[in-house]
Amino acid sequence: MKKVNKIIRKPRIYFYVGFPSLVLWIIIYIWALFEKEDLEYNSPFTPLVLCSPFIIFFLYWCLMSINWRIIIEKDNVTVVNVFRKRKTYKIDDLRLIFKDPNKKGEVKFYLFYGEKKIATVSMFDDNFDLVTKIKCDNSKVL
Repeated sequence: MKKVNKIIRKPRIYFYVGFPSLVLWIIIYIWALFEKEDLEYNSPFTPLVLCSPFIIFFLYWCLMSINWRIIIEKDNVTVVNVFRKRKTYKIDDLRLIFKDPNKKGEVKFYLFYGEKKIATVSMFDDNFDLVTKIKCDNSKVL
């Protein structure tokens, strides 16, 4: 029997762009630490302040492409966040909101549990059309 893939995840291009960029910014940071005598600053915190936003951003991108996913089962939806924390919800308790692409941006689906947004599924995510398999009685369009 063929196994059906019922997992929504971020595209691998996030990792293919994020990891080399992360390595590049770490190399720039290390270079700036050792070359501080030749440059116009003397504080070791200056390269850290300049490079850390980029390092944090690309590290988050890499972790998101590896860890983040939504697993759709028969009666349950499991959301795995960036730090691999799993939360399982019953499909009946979820609310699906569709964002109209004509208003601003791309097609997105927001998944709510009560009043709390638990996930955003973009049209660029792998298998994003699986989110429509979640039958929600209280779905609406933004």
